[in-house]
Amino acid sequence: MNATNHITPYTHFTKEELSLLNEEEIICGFKQKNPQITQKYFYGFCKIAYITWNKKYQLLDKEELDFYTISNDYYLKMVRNNWVNLEEDRKTASLQTWIIGGFRYSILDALEKYNMEQDQKFKSLPIENYSEKISNLADYSSDIDLKNIRDSILKDDINKIIFDKYYIQGYNMKEIAEVLNITPSAVSQRYKSIIQTITHYYK
Repeated sequence: MNATNHITPYTHFTKEELSLLNEEEIICGFKQKNPQITQKYFYGFCKIAYITWNKKYQLLDKEELDFYTISNDYYLKMVRNNWVNLEEDRKTASLQTWIIGGFRYSILDALEKYNMEQDQKFKSLPIENYSEKISNLADYSSDIDLKNIRDSILKDDINKIIFDKYYIQGYNMKEIAEVLNITPSAVSQRYKSIIQTITHYYK
């Protein structure tokens, strides 16, 4: 399959033929909305990026940050522009590198939007409810991003571990003390400091 004008939405490829397509033919397949080419090369490349960034941001745990939501949004943007950006901006980058790079920005944009929405949910609480809300974070995990609070507000590494194990992993104070090889009293004091830090931040 050497001539791009032979590629249509209905062109069927064997597995070997699909793997032998050059970049020009792949881009033609994108424009023609050929399902095999789109699935293997567009969504396949995006999946590589998603797996990498999910390890850092735990995207699967966050609403509307699943792979298909983000990749479909990215795909629709490209389709609406008839893949012009791909042809004009790619220059010397490989097709895979360009698509993965663009998808990374889509992930970061979606993550920024998600974090802003979570901040608004939290900050809309009456001021007198902050301490109670923070003290019972485990009961509100559906509307507060616990990991984002940990990473954005807490600076001390030990406090981050305590926060993570208590609120996210479900350890009790004694178990945390054993893991960190410190006294339960020290864990309790740090816990109070964590609550004060978060409360002060949102106030």
